[in-house]
Amino acid sequence: MQLFLISPAIVYLIYKFRVKIMPISILLILGCVGCMVATHLKYEIRRKIMMEKAIDSKAYVPMHLRFSPWLIGIITAYILFETRNRTIRIPKIFNISAWTVSIALMVVVVFFRYPLQQTDSTATPLEYALYDALSRIVWSIALFYIVFACVNKYGGCLNWFLSHPLWLPLSRLSFSIYLLHYYVTVVIMGGTKTAPVFTEWNLICTFIKVAVITILVSIVASLVFESPIVIFEKYLFGSTKSSRQNNDTGIEKNRA
Repeated sequence: MQLFLISPAIVYLIYKFRVKIMPISILLILGCVGCMVATHLKYEIRRKIMMEKAIDSKAYVPMHLRFSPWLIGIITAYILFETRNRTIRIPKIFNISAWTVSIALMVVVVFFRYPLQQTDSTATPLEYALYDALSRIVWSIALFYIVFACVNKYGGCLNWFLSHPLWLPLSRLSFSIYLLHYYVTVVIMGGTKTAPVFTEWNLICTFIKVAVITILVSIVASLVFESPIVIFEKYLFGSTKSSRQNNDTGIEKNRA
């Protein structure tokens, strides 16, 4: 919520200063990395699957821990906005190399966490800190190139898959799904009366259950809260735009 409130100021600064703002952005990202590392070292945090609420509030919830990937996303959106009417040409060798590096980084982020999650892990708080601090940044950078390449038609079959109209309904629910999936997961898992037995099949069933219920709840939330606001914004700004066009047309007629 805090990041949402300050986003107009950040977007304005990026629009105003363009490339000049990049060193400040890098310093802010490094500052967030430093905060994450300092927090892990101070409280000797070794993040497993489940954590105490007191530790979770220091190493998972705070806003500055989410700032780095959020800022990379803002910069990505601005780059896409600035290049929307340009023809971007990416050399084939560079495109293949960038895709390979991006996918490799994502694979490393996913599978490097596995040994850290084991109960017999001997990793130090510094190793946990570096993973928690850098994994989101690495994932965001890799995702940036994938999105940029697909938008500029350098995504191949993956671009066709991600751009398929089948995803349009879910894309309109994505923000509601993001906001509500955590609470749906807590309610479902909190309602379990006995300790679950971990198997791949049980995990798949739990995922499907959470996904379906989250989508259904998100549809209701979108219709009740999000859609009315979007319609109101379209009516408000649309009427303002129409009045400006009518005024311009009247001025041109008077001049004629």
